[in-house]
Amino acid sequence: MTTPDQRLFIERSLASQSADISLSPSDSVLWHTAGFTARTLCHYDKIFVVWRQFLDKPEVIDSIHVRDVDVTTKDGFAVCVETDTDEQWITHMPSRIGNHHIFCHVPYLTDITYMPGPNPDKMVLRFPLVFKTASNPRFLVEGHVYVSQLSEFRTTYPEHKDLKL
Repeated sequence: MTTPDQRLFIERSLASQSADISLSPSDSVLWHTAGFTARTLCHYDKIFVVWRQFLDKPEVIDSIHVRDVDVTTKDGFAVCVETDTDEQWITHMPSRIGNHHIFCHVPYLTDITYMPGPNPDKMVLRFPLVFKTASNPRFLVEGHVYVSQLSEFRTTYPEHKDLKL
């Protein structure tokens, strides 16, 4: 059995190797220099806010909506996401989200759950996605682009508490 540290090392190694294969040379450089990685649980219709830190406030520049999943024995787990302008399938191979300096992939070592959701009559499929950005949103850098769950963004920035995407 692998330890959590071994699992993390394996996951990061596989993602790094995949980034070298799947990304263009310029995107590969951006991916490797991106300093922050976050693994977050998703479900159908989950919404993420794409935002840029501008002076002393965030500027919302896009959104990411989780729309569908596909699982095959050949390709593994894939997630369809929709931005304001495009739809793309996220796989185990890291890919850039739109034209933003945000990369995303489905982890190779994935725990998937199917459990009751907020409405007890409906079950929810939960699965992780990994986002990689230039820096950590806890230590903001002006001009950097970040991605946050909609609820987290609203809580962190009360002036956006009514944000609808």
